[in-house]
Amino acid sequence: MTDAEIGWVAGIVDGEGCILIENATSRFRGRDYPGLRLCLRVGNTDPRLILKLEALFGGGHVRRMPGRNRRRALFTWNVSSRRAADVVRLIFPHLVIKREQAELALAFAKTLRPRGGRGRLSAQTVEQRQWLRRQLMTLHQKAPEIQDASL
Repeated sequence: MTDAEIGWVAGIVDGEGCILIENATSRFRGRDYPGLRLCLRVGNTDPRLILKLEALFGGGHVRRMPGRNRRRALFTWNVSSRRAADVVRLIFPHLVIKREQAELALAFAKTLRPRGGRGRLSAQTVEQRQWLRRQLMTLHQKAPEIQDASL
């Protein structure tokens, strides 16, 4: 992937994307285990943008949501867990608007189990993940502070 493409993806995530930590339930041996997962989501009414992201990063979950009340259909690209962390890590140096959210996402990524890892997370790790989620939710609701009075 070129530096130009990485910068382009960062701009798309800054303007059209969402970095979040969401509730997730996993099933193992017939039991549900509640937890949290890191997600990166981009939505746009033009499927070419979404297909380009899929071509650059593979996989992900591409979905078309029908338009309502005369609105156009929305296409979304989603990646979660390690793949989301990998994308955020790659674009991080270029992020402007979502930089603080990306910092929290990368802190959450450090709490992920090794590939193939099983077992319970420690109470400390669960609390840290929940704290990171609350901080991220706060950033989603907070208006940006403008430093330059001429803006």
